[in-house]
Amino acid sequence: MCTLISFLHPDYRYTLAVLPFSAMLIYTILLFPQAITHLPSAAALPQTDTNLTLLTWNILGGRANQACLLQVLHTHQPDVVMFQEAGGFPMEAAPSYRYQTRSGNLVILSKFQIVESVEFGRHPRNGHDVGLQAQLRLEGVERPLTLINTYLPKPFVVPSQLIYEADDRIAGAERYVRAVEQAAGAVILAGDHNMGMRAPEYRLLNQFLLDTWAERGRGWGFTANHHPQIPPLVRVDYIWHSVDLQANWIEVVRADCGDHYAVMAGFRVE
Repeated sequence: MCTLISFLHPDYRYTLAVLPFSAMLIYTILLFPQAITHLPSAAALPQTDTNLTLLTWNILGGRANQACLLQVLHTHQPDVVMFQEAGGFPMEAAPSYRYQTRSGNLVILSKFQIVESVEFGRHPRNGHDVGLQAQLRLEGVERPLTLINTYLPKPFVVPSQLIYEADDRIAGAERYVRAVEQAAGAVILAGDHNMGMRAPEYRLLNQFLLDTWAERGRGWGFTANHHPQIPPLVRVDYIWHSVDLQANWIEVVRADCGDHYAVMAGFRVE
């Protein structure tokens, strides 16, 4: 309505002033409609009774500020780190994480023992890794914990001028679902999914897993399209968990290392 009125206004400067805000609103509604989806209000999140903390982060093809990344890990001390677009990240840069595994541009760093890891292959269009699975053994916990580091390609035009078909993204989400169904014990699936809460991929995953932010998050949880002068406008980075895990808290880690913020959550694994 504001856009329509602005075009009728006799002063063209009024039109130019309103257009950027109208474009931002249209972008948010059409591409990432979760921005207008009601999220449940959360009570104060308990910091106790947590024996696993996990951080997921798209680090800009490994081109993010490495010193900044390592400072975030040092400050927040997550037990497990999942990086996407991490092709340029050297594993030896994080020696405090004794157990490490990678599949191309996906990396898992862990302070707990990784007893098995599985690569999911690559997306046919852009060659990015579909997923990386690792099974952990936590001290004092009998059953294993399965981690799945995931990346879904953008559903719109990218610099290579390729448009990713919906079927490709659904196929990737279905691959994650099969891994969840076959996993022994509890599951945490996390990564950059380039989707909103009304996307078919979201609905598919939500049939099998809980969206930790929708369950425990406070506020919008925007993480992506971040630049020094522009705050993030969308939530595309997710942490999901199986129903047999207790999610205690989740937060966005606002570190200016790249074009995404990190997401970190605390769980109780029994």
